[in-house]
Amino acid sequence: MINKNNIVGLVLCGGQSTRMGSDKGMLKKGELTWAQIAREKLLALNIPAVVSVNNDQVEEYEHIFSISELVIDDEFEVGGPLLGLLSAHHMFPGKDIFILACDMVEMQVEVLENLIANYSAPATVFKNEYFAEPLCGIYSNEALEKIFVAYKDHELRSHSMMTILNLISANTIEINKSWQQFFNNINTPVEAKGIRN
Repeated sequence: MINKNNIVGLVLCGGQSTRMGSDKGMLKKGELTWAQIAREKLLALNIPAVVSVNNDQVEEYEHIFSISELVIDDEFEVGGPLLGLLSAHHMFPGKDIFILACDMVEMQVEVLENLIANYSAPATVFKNEYFAEPLCGIYSNEALEKIFVAYKDHELRSHSMMTILNLISANTIEINKSWQQFFNNINTPVEAKGIRN
């Protein structure tokens, strides 16, 4: 069971968006950016939510978010989603973190509510037929501490989120077939064409 008073939502926007060719968090669906859409979905769970960005993104993101709503990448020697997760853990010590990638544009609040309802420590993520979905999940403070200690002690064999899930013995929830499209990561302009309007 999750304690909503001890959880922070984290929208992951700090990647390089290399395949997309532009910052995915700043792409728009209607009037809102993908980053805003993801944050609104986390806020709908009645938890605070912030946006993870790298140093190069801060100036642009400050046009739509206050500085207190941003988690800026810390100086950990890792990359990708793990950097955003560790930076948020550093900013919110003692908190559990609910992460959602900004490019899961079609994600629905009911799916996120299901994750909260079925959460169990140390961490819980969804799993499709073939692999886990680490970028939509809840990571307990204890799990985050374990990751941080492994990083500090140079014991991380890889910085991939799949390695992290194994390290912390994360629990998984099978994705309902009717929900599978909600987990699509939109990575290229062609994929995004059907999303932007």
